[in-house]
Amino acid sequence: MSISPPTACRNASSGCPGYAVERGLCSGCLAQSKPTAVAASDPTSHLRWKPYVKGERSEHDRLMATSQWKNRTAPTCKSCNPICQRIIDGVRCTRPSKEVHHLSADLKRFYDPSNLVALCAEDHPKTQGEPEAPREYAPTRWIFGAVYEHPKPSNPKQGEVTIGENGVAR
Repeated sequence: MSISPPTACRNASSGCPGYAVERGLCSGCLAQSKPTAVAASDPTSHLRWKPYVKGERSEHDRLMATSQWKNRTAPTCKSCNPICQRIIDGVRCTRPSKEVHHLSADLKRFYDPSNLVALCAEDHPKTQGEPEAPREYAPTRWIFGAVYEHPKPSNPKQGEVTIGENGVAR
């Protein structure tokens, strides 16, 4: 077996005079490049996407990542309702639907078509469930001709108060 000549440290261009002992670095540069104790305690620190650890991600986010949602429910809702279902001042939005919104944040109704509406990106609220202001939607159409009506928001008279499903007065 022949012995190869010593190789300069990778940091030689930065002024390091040492010779490589491991991974192209001299012993001094290698000691500086060792991960800190905090980073060493996290075995997933090198990963771009962290694996799911129970309790770190919400149940809603976990359900959004399932194949049933991504490959069946959401695409079916968007294909059966290609136009945004939002109704503003009695006129339906005419933009194409891009996202599926849950009317209720109740996870038991996550895949329920009567709880879903297909919306354009501009009309999709970025929170789970319905915002406090009442919104009106066109009926959701589903496979085999099923149609799911959505309750129209009630406009209380001046001075009248209503209590929503979440117990908040409007």
